[in-house]
Amino acid sequence: MLYACQRLPVPGVAPEDVAILPSGELVTGLADGRIFRINATTGASQLITTLQGRPLGIEVQNENHLIVCDGQLGQLLRVNISTSAVRVLVDQINGKRIRLCNNASIARDGRIFFSTSSQHHAVDEWQMDLIQHPMSGALHCLYPDGHVETLLDKLAFANGVTLSSDESMVLVAETGNNQVMQMNIVSKHASLFSALPGVPDNMSTGQSGIIWIAIPSAADWRLHWLKKLPYGMRTGLAHTIGRLNMPVKRHAQVLGYNAHGRLVHNIEINPADYHMITGVREHAGKLFLSSLHEDAIGIVQL
Repeated sequence: MLYACQRLPVPGVAPEDVAILPSGELVTGLADGRIFRINATTGASQLITTLQGRPLGIEVQNENHLIVCDGQLGQLLRVNISTSAVRVLVDQINGKRIRLCNNASIARDGRIFFSTSSQHHAVDEWQMDLIQHPMSGALHCLYPDGHVETLLDKLAFANGVTLSSDESMVLVAETGNNQVMQMNIVSKHASLFSALPGVPDNMSTGQSGIIWIAIPSAADWRLHWLKKLPYGMRTGLAHTIGRLNMPVKRHAQVLGYNAHGRLVHNIEINPADYHMITGVREHAGKLFLSSLHEDAIGIVQL
């Protein structure tokens, strides 16, 4: 069964993530660095700020502040919605600059869990990283006192991050391994949450505790084959094939899992209507979708 998808136009292209303000308005960041708040009914938009880089993951910290991952500049940012002021929270870890900051999730006690996807490739070179498969992604935690702890490293393009509804677990998507890992926040024990039938991107936790995972493309046999090659050969291919941008078949899917890793929702959309879904949020009985290729937010009625 295919779900109908309503389009809510945005004033630009590639709204990579979508978040929900306490007012019910949407927030998204576009390819040109602009971040907008958007009325979920009328589509009326208001510019919040313009980053020098590329906004990826966006989280609502409170009614006045956003936490934004700048993928291009490698920064975790705090954005004041009222004044448009931007403050850099993290741009290096253990003295090493971040190359690609991707996604985040905020705990009720103020901790910010965030992913860095690669120490080898920039945001527009994501295909090169998937081909080379350097396993240089990581999951980190920024504590309220300002110090940063790396919780998991050697991840295959760490991407979406979300917390379980009881905040006992933090989950991180490994785009390069088609899976989601989970870590117990207290014991720091990490384990597989679920293997996936496609490539995961951003994630979020719904009001019912469902873990929503955006699947921008189906599993690619080419990447599975390339991972079997020696690292040196993969590196060479990454700099040839990757620069050509491997064609990706249009795909439109969102998966919903319960807290135990069991699939309970498989939302498929006609990819001619909306595709390359990179973000998903549940609100008021609807899923709000974002995309790396579209010029609109997608809306699906649950």
